[in-house]
Amino acid sequence: MTFGEKLFKLRKERGLSQEALAEQVNTTRQAISKWENNQGFPETEKLMLLSNIFEVSIDSLLKDSEYTDTQSTDGYYVSREKAESWIFHEKNFSRKVAVGIVLMICSGVPLSLLGKNTVAGLICSAICVVTGLGIILATCLSDHDFEYKALKQNALMFDHNYLEELKRRYSILRKKYIGMITGFFSMVILSGIIFFASIELYGVPEKTALPVFLLVVALGIATLFYSFSVMDAYEILVYNEEHMNKFSTGLLNRIRRLFSHRH
Repeated sequence: MTFGEKLFKLRKERGLSQEALAEQVNTTRQAISKWENNQGFPETEKLMLLSNIFEVSIDSLLKDSEYTDTQSTDGYYVSREKAESWIFHEKNFSRKVAVGIVLMICSGVPLSLLGKNTVAGLICSAICVVTGLGIILATCLSDHDFEYKALKQNALMFDHNYLEELKRRYSILRKKYIGMITGFFSMVILSGIIFFASIELYGVPEKTALPVFLLVVALGIATLFYSFSVMDAYEILVYNEEHMNKFSTGLLNRIRRLFSHRH
């Protein structure tokens, strides 16, 4: 079976018209027609797109055809649009979860300011916990991470120039986030020292010092989570094969699956 015959068969099995397939691979209906009639052959990038669309390997598309000597590459081709969508998705997901983390940690603030045994303090604290937990659960349950499952399970292929751009962006981002993480950790340690010193040495009421300390801790942990999550998203793209075996990736995915019915 020639490549054109296979393409025609796969297209019909998916119920796609030549126009619909052409739109998905960013070409014209005439080009699809020529390929199916063995009057032309798609370039490597188009082959990768066809492989993804029909969920078959490039080798299987080329096997037993007159084009078997054409260079083929195993891997999942990722377009710029797909990669940018993945990064945006992870940033949005991590930002929402970080907000939930801040609210839950800061649930101790109302108890400190209003009193542990007051109705107002208990209600405000409960609102923080419920709201924070609700945000995290809602974010996980509505997460469409399954749309990007292939990015985590396959060796990825990119346009060379775009991959170099991603590497440059990741390098800049990593330096920025590591600086932020270091800064917040320093603030947490410093605020902890100030917190205990202000109470023990200067007699500052705990209800005054604790809210500030909790806020700093909350922001530090949220920053840590967000920064590592975004760097994680970039590493899946930039250092795909090395990243697939990282413990942190498996752990994050397990946590998401605990909350998401889609996985």
